[in-house]
Amino acid sequence: MKKNKNKQKSNYLLNNNNEDEMENDDEFNEDSNLIIQDRNDSNFEESKKETFEYNQNLFISFIEHIFLTKYFFYLIEQIWIYFNKYNLHQIFSIIFEIIVIGINSYAFYLYFLSLEGCFGTQVECLDKFKPEYFYYLGFMCIYSSLIITLTTTLSFWNIISPYHSIYILIVMIYFYFYDNGSTLANHGQYNFFIFLVIFFISFIILTIIALFIKLSNKCHWCYNALIIFIILIISIQIFITIENKSNCSDWDLGLNNTRIDNNKIMYSCEFSKPKKCRMNFYDNLFDLTYFVGKTCDKIKDPKKEHDILIEFLDKNIYGNTKKFGFPITVNMNLKYQKNLNEFNEKVLSKLIDMNNETHLKFLSKNEIPEVTLEFNDDFSFGKINISLIKNEEISKERKEISKNTNSKFENILFLYIDSISRAHFKRKMKKTSQFIEKFMKYNKKSNYSSYQFLKYHNFAAFTQINVQPMFYGTNMYTAEGKSIIKNLKDMGFITGQSLNLCSKEVFAVESHYFVLNVNFSNFDHENIGMFCDPNYYNRKDPYPINRGAFSIIRRCLYNKDTFEYVIEYGKQFWEKYYDNKKFLRLGFIDAHEGSGEVIKYLDEPLYNFLMEFYNNGYLKNTSVFIISDHGNNMPGFYNAISSEDFVFEKTLGVFYLILYNFKNDKELLFNQQTFITPYDIYDTLINIIYNENSNITFYTGKGDSVLNSIKTKERNCKKYFEMKKDFCRCIDYIF
Repeated sequence: MKKNKNKQKSNYLLNNNNEDEMENDDEFNEDSNLIIQDRNDSNFEESKKETFEYNQNLFISFIEHIFLTKYFFYLIEQIWIYFNKYNLHQIFSIIFEIIVIGINSYAFYLYFLSLEGCFGTQVECLDKFKPEYFYYLGFMCIYSSLIITLTTTLSFWNIISPYHSIYILIVMIYFYFYDNGSTLANHGQYNFFIFLVIFFISFIILTIIALFIKLSNKCHWCYNALIIFIILIISIQIFITIENKSNCSDWDLGLNNTRIDNNKIMYSCEFSKPKKCRMNFYDNLFDLTYFVGKTCDKIKDPKKEHDILIEFLDKNIYGNTKKFGFPITVNMNLKYQKNLNEFNEKVLSKLIDMNNETHLKFLSKNEIPEVTLEFNDDFSFGKINISLIKNEEISKERKEISKNTNSKFENILFLYIDSISRAHFKRKMKKTSQFIEKFMKYNKKSNYSSYQFLKYHNFAAFTQINVQPMFYGTNMYTAEGKSIIKNLKDMGFITGQSLNLCSKEVFAVESHYFVLNVNFSNFDHENIGMFCDPNYYNRKDPYPINRGAFSIIRRCLYNKDTFEYVIEYGKQFWEKYYDNKKFLRLGFIDAHEGSGEVIKYLDEPLYNFLMEFYNNGYLKNTSVFIISDHGNNMPGFYNAISSEDFVFEKTLGVFYLILYNFKNDKELLFNQQTFITPYDIYDTLINIIYNENSNITFYTGKGDSVLNSIKTKERNCKKYFEMKKDFCRCIDYIF
């Protein structure tokens, strides 16, 4: 009886013409459809009677369903029954163990291939990045989750011992300790994180399917029909949702319902448009901050912050220090900053013990720290205090200079956001966008007007190639440019910057060659030293995914968002030099990560900052620049799937302008649809600093002030040698 029953089940394996299930299963390939057709052939019934062809088709069916249906588990169960009947179950266990170890070893081999690192600069490593790494990692996840599912499921059925699963889990944990680095050369932390996410999802799905298959043996057709129905409904819903949310109908829509104008008669650059905008569909999905705690007081390193700091200091000197002063960095020369680690080490070496009178008495008036860090009695957490000290001598000196100058605006507020595109700014910075949009109504009673540059185009998807033209007026391959800061000082401006990056510039200094091409001028005030704290930037582990400038969760330091310190320093600078001409650059690195989500936490604080300045009258006689270097280019989900809009926006940054009492804006309104580059930003700054002085020779020669008339017909990608073909978004551009 038992043999007949087993034979009936085997016949069912071949005769069950489950075409509906196959037609609705997205994972069946063309070969599967050919097999279905063969089964419908009249000759198939005759060939089935012959033992050899019967077994052959049984094997084909087994291969066909190995990853998709219940027959794989059913076949293993039947093999187990057969081996157990003849007391051969030990042989089965050995064979199964060999298969498990073989597949798992191959999976781990793929994982090791995904760990191939790069020892060059960030730019060089991104250029050399191979998509095969994601291929290796993806298949590693599939194989491992399949083996874990198989072993746990068969253990649940008492077919094999559960130690197989334990073995695999132990080896998986070992991987984290094998390479848990977060550098470009050792990036196992990133790979392990991606592996855990994909593995967890696939394991859950496979386990549910396996258990459901086991429970469905008594009613094959009803459970199959139910599964097909559920999969069909979910697939249709997901498809419709993705199509609706992934459409790019509003991709070219700017603020105030203004769209990109591709009028060929008026403008030389006609912008193309992505067809699928996956970043719209997956918006908010990868917000990992939500899972670890929404506020910085809930996101804490389990190790004491004081201990982390002391690791990089002389314990004999600073071991019991409760109050530290971060050094004034304005006099540190960028030319000798070969990389971020060198600058970090220099800043920490000059840290001041504020309770040590010996340290304090050797400080000059201009070396007194503006930013201090104070720990509580048990050193469990620290608190940052900011108190900007006004330099009366410089203030008086610049006032004298400004008496003989006539700038177009007395103040310049430059808000720099790293790695965010125009489309993503509109998607994530909704409240800040409302503030900008507020002045696009062209209310005649308002003294403020705002402008958006919809065709602002960057040269490439990394920072220095765009920032050097923006602030130095030249490309990064030559040393001819001069910092705009020198021009500002010469015209009587007090200059200040606050940047949540441990660097003198807004780009990460990675190569001595490029540094030599940066003719840097020091700001009068700057707040960057505190961001060299190893609780934020740890030079032993500089690029982790949970801390610092590349973090995929909120950038926290001593229970506050790092952008809070940036903004607070900016407020104090503006208030202390209220009656001076001034230039303030606030830099935010929060969008510099792969999830695309962290930047949204800056939105409301930045909006509140702008509203406070507006309500206090600080924006009077002020020009406000809101600018990014380029779109997002960091590794993450969108990069892994090569999402079309993500790739497309890499060189389409943000450029908004808010001006006070600027009435003659006919040219400016026209230029909103003009092809604009970082050279134009430099020339616009020069235009504001020197007004309409015709004797000025500081203009780049490659750009124009957006406040003046621009010859739009001469503007396209091929005008700039820095522009590469893959980064140009003009349809009619021919290289």
